[in-house]
Amino acid sequence: MRIDRKLEIKYCRAIQKSRFERTKIDKANIYKRNDIIYSQFEWTPEINKTLTLLNEKLRIEEKRIFLIYRQIENQCKLMVKNKQIDGFRVDIEMALYSNYYDTYDPGIGYFCIPTIGNFMFWQDNEEYDSRPWYEYYNGAPLPKISHCFTFFFLWEQNDELTWFDICNIDEVGMDIKVDYEFSVKVT
Repeated sequence: MRIDRKLEIKYCRAIQKSRFERTKIDKANIYKRNDIIYSQFEWTPEINKTLTLLNEKLRIEEKRIFLIYRQIENQCKLMVKNKQIDGFRVDIEMALYSNYYDTYDPGIGYFCIPTIGNFMFWQDNEEYDSRPWYEYYNGAPLPKISHCFTFFFLWEQNDELTWFDICNIDEVGMDIKVDYEFSVKVT
């Protein structure tokens, strides 16, 4: 793939920012760079293998996080019941790492994905729901695999990531963030 080095560095710097911090120029650089990547990207058996592995690794992490998330949620509900806190919010934040970006901008490493990808919003049961998310979208790639929600979120809900970028993910970090809420009436 032929990649413009200056544009790739601009892209690397833009994806370090949250979506809300990006300027119009950042967004334009992302879209320009991604158009170039899309025009050159080709699906191969190796890419299918890489994406299938990523999907399965993410599914394993979702299952692991699911159990801890439910424990935290139950503890928070008990704290509300015991009037230790007035409310709470539990979220999952995700960070991605790729050595690929270091070749353009050393130290770039991690880039964050907004918390709207929290797969727990769709987990209504006491057990992890592993239904295939690709069934809800006709244009899904890799139709022979059952996409976990996090994988679906990476390719469907992120304009800044191309399949090329997703294939280059080396590590995914997920954090469970808990906010304890306290309030008091003044009047």
